[in-house]
Amino acid sequence: MDLPHSDAGFVRAYPAATAEAWADGHVHAFAFFGRVPLSILYDNDRCLVSKILPDGTRKRARLFSALQSHYLFHDRYGRPGKGNDKGSVEGLVGFARRNFMVPIPRFASWEEFNAYLEAQCRKRWNDILRGHKETIGARLQRDLEAMRPVATAPFEACAQASGQVSSQALVRYDTNDYSVPVAHGHQDVWIRGYVEEVARDERRLLRLQKQIAGYKLLIIDELGFVPLSKTGAELLFEMISLRYERGSTLITSNLPFDEWTETFGTERLTGALLDRLTHHVSILEMNGDSYRLAQSRARKSTQAE
Repeated sequence: MDLPHSDAGFVRAYPAATAEAWADGHVHAFAFFGRVPLSILYDNDRCLVSKILPDGTRKRARLFSALQSHYLFHDRYGRPGKGNDKGSVEGLVGFARRNFMVPIPRFASWEEFNAYLEAQCRKRWNDILRGHKETIGARLQRDLEAMRPVATAPFEACAQASGQVSSQALVRYDTNDYSVPVAHGHQDVWIRGYVEEVARDERRLLRLQKQIAGYKLLIIDELGFVPLSKTGAELLFEMISLRYERGSTLITSNLPFDEWTETFGTERLTGALLDRLTHHVSILEMNGDSYRLAQSRARKSTQAE
C-alpha cells in the first residue's frame, strides 16, 4: 500500500495472491498506519472484482465487499490492462524488491520475513526524497490527519464456506482436503479459510499422511516418552486410522495401556486408538536393562582397561 502524498508505504509478502491474502494485507496495512485512507485505487484483480458491468461498475468479490463495508473506505479502479493508472504502488513494489530483497533474504517463516519488511518500511520514514525538504515521516503526519480512524472491531480476513467432515476426519475446502478434530466426524461444519502458515502446512501434512499411510511397515519408537499436544494426538490417531488393516505398525513404549491417557489427553481418544491398535495385534512384553545402557557401560569398561 502506497500513500502518494507522503510516499510512505507498507509492504507485506504472501505465498500467493488469494482473496484471503488481499484482505489480510489490508488489515495489517491499516494497523501499520493506525488509520484508514478515505479512498484506495485498485486494479481489477479477480480477488477484488468478480465482474465488470457494462456501465463500468465493479461488482466486488464477497470477501473484499465485506472488508470495504467494515472499514468504510471508497474503492476506485484503474482501467483494465492499464497498469500505469496505479504507477505509484507499482513503483513501491519495484523499490521494495531492489532495496529490501537484494541479496535474497532468508527467513525461517513468513512471519519473520514480514516483520523484516515492516521494519524496513518504518526505517524509510527517515528518508528525504529528491524534490522534498521534509522526511517521509514528517509528510506522513499530514496524510494520517486526513485519514479515517481504524474500526475498533477487528475484521476476520478469511473466506467462509460450509462443508461436511468425512469418516476420516477430513473436510474439503477449495479443492483441498484438510484434517480436523475427530470429534467433528460426519458433521456439517462452517469452514473459515485464513492465509496463515498452518493452512499451507495442512496441505503438506495431507500429502505426508498419504505417503506414510502407504508404507508397508511404520515404526513408532518411544511412544509416551513425552505427552502429545491435542493436535498431535489427533494427528497420530488419524494416521493410525488411515493405516488400520492396510499396513503393519510397530510401536514401542514403556507405558502400560492404562497410562496412555496421559499421553493422548482424553480417555475417548485413547480408547478409540487402542481399539484399532489391539485388533490383529501381537504384544511383546520385555523386562530387563536397557541395551543402550548396557552398551554404554561396555564401552566405558573397555576404555578403562
